[in-house]
Amino acid sequence: KLDEKILMKNISLEKKEEIAIITSSVKSHKHSFFNPQPIALLKNYSMFIEKYFGLGESAVIGNNNKIKLCYSTGKESQDVDILNLKSRYNINKLFVTETKNYFIKFKEKNSSKNYQISKVIQSFLDLGSIFLLEKYEVKIAGINHIVIPTFLNSTAIEFDMVFDGINKNTDLLFNHKKIINIDTIFSDWIPNNIFWLNFLSIDTDKKKNYFKISEEIKDISTPWFVKIIKTLKKLNDDISYNYNSNAFYNFYTFYKYIPVKTGINKNEALELFGDIFEHRIIDKQILFKHFTKYLIVQRSKQFDNKGNHRSYSNIREQNNFDYAISNDVLNYLVFLKFLKEIKLINNNNMENNKDLQKSGSDYNTRIQNFFADMDYSVRQKGLFYLGRVLSQVAYAQVQSNHVTKPVMNKLNYNGMDNNSVKRLYLDLQDKVRQYVTKINLTSVEFDFARFTEYFNPNSDDNVLTPEENVFFILSGYSFGLIDSGNSNDTNEENDKEK
Repeated sequence: KLDEKILMKNISLEKKEEIAIITSSVKSHKHSFFNPQPIALLKNYSMFIEKYFGLGESAVIGNNNKIKLCYSTGKESQDVDILNLKSRYNINKLFVTETKNYFIKFKEKNSSKNYQISKVIQSFLDLGSIFLLEKYEVKIAGINHIVIPTFLNSTAIEFDMVFDGINKNTDLLFNHKKIINIDTIFSDWIPNNIFWLNFLSIDTDKKKNYFKISEEIKDISTPWFVKIIKTLKKLNDDISYNYNSNAFYNFYTFYKYIPVKTGINKNEALELFGDIFEHRIIDKQILFKHFTKYLIVQRSKQFDNKGNHRSYSNIREQNNFDYAISNDVLNYLVFLKFLKEIKLINNNNMENNKDLQKSGSDYNTRIQNFFADMDYSVRQKGLFYLGRVLSQVAYAQVQSNHVTKPVMNKLNYNGMDNNSVKRLYLDLQDKVRQYVTKINLTSVEFDFARFTEYFNPNSDDNVLTPEENVFFILSGYSFGLIDSGNSNDTNEENDKEK
């Protein structure tokens, strides 16, 4: 019997790790036990464990004339000794005393017991490290990662096809390239190859004097990987068709809208992507907080002469703030829809409902199609229409030579509760009267009516967070405004420099 308190007191778990205790039983007609028997109680089980882990008398550490177990292959050999690598930039450095990635909890004097290996196998592992580091590095959330596949049975694997597929598909997810010919790629890649992908973030210096791993995204099954890529492919096709947009979305473009503070260890974009690949439910409020923070970073205008933000180097300066809003809104609408499609979003208030407004105009048909496509709730639609009024007032101010659009200062980009939304509604009514000669009153009255019909600030039903309120107001404000070039945001040469 195991005492859980004693057990946990002596085991230190890393982030995202859990402990599981597994027991196994077998039954065998051949050996005449017909009911399940615990493996640990079978005859000679202890002898097997001693031999397998090198605990018996035949496994004398430090004497190369003795047969010892190679921990890499699980086979016994005479040339087994402690791992000794010449190259410092080597994946196998994870198993040595200097780096201590996987040795940190062991006593250094027992390192030869902790990881002993055949010299012949070590040479193979060195070649494997060179192969992976030269050909299978990928940048995720601005950090270099090495891709390592895990196989059920390596003898049945078509390695050339697998590694070629890994290269193509990681490019699709994490680089600038658009997703094309995807069905052809997968038809060749998947059928006879069941495996998992692991992404290990590489920590080293410019001269590659050492090799450490700071984060791990582990055990991504190929069916899940394929589903992620196909879902993004479909969303990109839909956006291109429905909104006549040349914009392209994948994890690289999502990363460009998640402010990551320069010079600190925590990378919130990488944590979010890791949760998605490891199949964890995402709280959508995390996305709305990133959305509002992005706008605050854009408004700060703290960019250098290359257009990079001084505190958040992954954020590029947009052509103007309206385009920043538009691209930010569409990026997070796609992100939310993507998570919904792969069933990884929680706290979802986007309920099905019949739209209360019927109109035959092309413009209103576009809006209704947009609501249906993005699964807007009644309350979210109300905020959208308030954003349409905000857009018309802002345009009227530009027409009156108020080019800075002072009405935009009525928004709190950190978030707006229901009372703040109500105040914005009243402020916009005053602004409409102020710019009455520059505004289409019929259109504004229609949008105001839809807002009051859909959004009840005194109702407790499906209440949105302050960040969500800002998001859906700005989705209305930016509707129809798409920066299809998006040139400042995808400057590949600048990324190579960094």
